[in-house]
Formats: sequence, C-alpha cells, structure tokens
Amino acid sequence: MRGFLKAAPSGNEYSLVSFSDEQKVEATLTAEAQQVAAAYVGRQQSAWGYVAAYDAFDQVLDALKKVQGLRVVVMIGAGEDSFSKASYGDVIRRLESENVVVYSLQLGGSAAFANNGDGADLRRGGQFMQAIAQRSDGERYCPNCEAGYRTAVEEVLDSLATFYRVQYDSEDAPKDKEVKLSVKAFRLNDDIRHDYQVKAKPVVRCEAR
Repeated sequence: MRGFLKAAPSGNEYSLVSFSDEQKVEATLTAEAQQVAAAYVGRQQSAWGYVAAYDAFDQVLDALKKVQGLRVVVMIGAGEDSFSKASYGDVIRRLESENVVVYSLQLGGSAAFANNGDGADLRRGGQFMQAIAQRSDGERYCPNCEAGYRTAVEEVLDSLATFYRVQYDSEDAPKDKEVKLSVKAFRLNDDIRHDYQVKAKPVVRCEAR
C-alpha cells in the first residue's frame, strides 16, 4: 500500500477504507496521497475474527457514486467473508451495473488455494477476488512475496496511465439484465489493418431508468 501511494500520480483523489467485522474510513477522498499513507500507518487492527468483505465492498461502491471521472478500487485482502449482510451474488450483480474498475491483490498468493485446513474458505475468497476484477475489466494479482506486490503495483499504475472509457447508451437495452459486450479497436494504414489489444467488461447489467 505504501509503495502504491508513493508512486500514485498527482491530479487524482485517494481514500482508504479498512474492514474486518465492520468498515472504517481511515482517510476520506483527498488529492494528498501522503495523507492516505499516514492513515494507513496509523490504522488499528481489529481483534475480531469475523470479516465482512462483501459489505465493505458494497459500501465503497456507494461512496464512489459521488465521484466524477474514472473510479477505481484497489482491494487488498483474502476475499473471505463470514459476517456480511450482502451476499456474493448481490455484490457481483451490482458491480456489473457500476462504472468502476477493480484491481484485487490476493493475500496469501497462490497458497490461498491450498486444499487443507481452511482451504474451502480461502478458495471462495479467491473466487470473489477474481470475480470483482474480471467483471469490472480490472485485474487480479496473487503475489507470493514482497517483490510480487511491487510488481503488481507497477502494473496497476501502468494500466491506469493508459486507461480510457467508451460509453454507449441505448434505449433498446434490456433493463436489469446481463448484456455481453464485444469491443474491438484497430487502425488502417495503407489499407492494412492493425489491431489493438482491448480489455472490456465481459458482462454489464443495464439499470432501469
């Protein structure tokens, strides 16, 4: 987290939300990334063993509705949940209708999917972290060491530096239903087509207005 905030580009606003059995806004939206870094260092760890990851993510989506421009969530955790009112399906369906990009950093790395002890819970957590990234056209990372986290942060920042958004509105779009998208980008040079690699949300959910 400190590495991300240290390299965070200026001109953006950042916030920090921690969660265990409940959510806590450690730092409200600010253009001063170092204020968020200080809040991260000064945060207190919860002694509770319960985790409400779905509720925390849902409340972050609520807060982001007030933000203009590109909205990004960098979620760091195991993805496990044992205390939320919102369900896995509730959060995923909502994410499909939001203009939010999610980058998830899976704590525990690839070992989070080991089939022993609490393996089932860890696998469900991994599925959640993968789903919120995939359904939002973001990326999930599973660092196995400190260097892996640095690499993940660099890739997230590189991705954001080249990010753009294309919005399409249609009166004929089905309301509150999943719609699959296919987006292609290319340029013609002397009648030769050059294709670009494009990432797009695989499924969106159209909201009724």
